[in-house]
Amino acid sequence: MVFPGVSDESLSSVYTACNGDIEAAVEMLSQLELHSGDFTENLPDSLDIGDVSEADHLVKADLKN
Repeated sequence: MVFPGVSDESLSSVYTACNGDIEAAVEMLSQLELHSGDFTENLPDSLDIGDVSEADHLVKADLKN
């Protein structure tokens, strides 16, 4: 079985998450492959959240504590 576009690292992660059960890993990858288009068709063209610098984010996090 071949899963084009899936990195070796991702394949290894799925296999590990399935506790070394190759059949479960193949099933999981097959399900992800079948539904991968479902997720991307509803995404916006841009995920822009505005001009927020990392420093601003850290300051706001400190103020909450």
